[in-house]
Amino acid sequence: MYQEICKNCSKLYIPKRRGVQKYCSDSCRSRAYQKRKSTGLKKPAGLTTKKSEEVKNESSPTINAASIMNAFIAAFGYDAIKGLLTPAGSKSVTRNDLNKLIERIDRRYIQLRNVPMRNDGTYAFCDKKTEALVYLKIKNHGV
Repeated sequence: MYQEICKNCSKLYIPKRRGVQKYCSDSCRSRAYQKRKSTGLKKPAGLTTKKSEEVKNESSPTINAASIMNAFIAAFGYDAIKGLLTPAGSKSVTRNDLNKLIERIDRRYIQLRNVPMRNDGTYAFCDKKTEALVYLKIKNHGV
């Protein structure tokens, strides 16, 4: 039979899991943990913990880019910021966009592009309500 020495109480014992078990019983394992915890042995390197007094004494929190961005999103809303950062070609169509398109299609006057401009600077339009040809002066050609 294979026997090992308990790392806590130094008694001989037969391990149930050879090579893995270090203590003779659960109570010995627990006592060893309590000893390590109280003396500070086997603490992983680089691991530091703040005491509650240190946390209470910190007067000002640190400000970083993530906290600024979170505050900005909270103030202006996610959808507004997403709209600013999304390229124009990738934005989805909104109800307002559709209404503008319908209004543009349903305009009363439709420019007749095959009729040349008159000498007085007016362009030919078709009035949808009266179904008549009218000449209107426009600021931008091609509207």
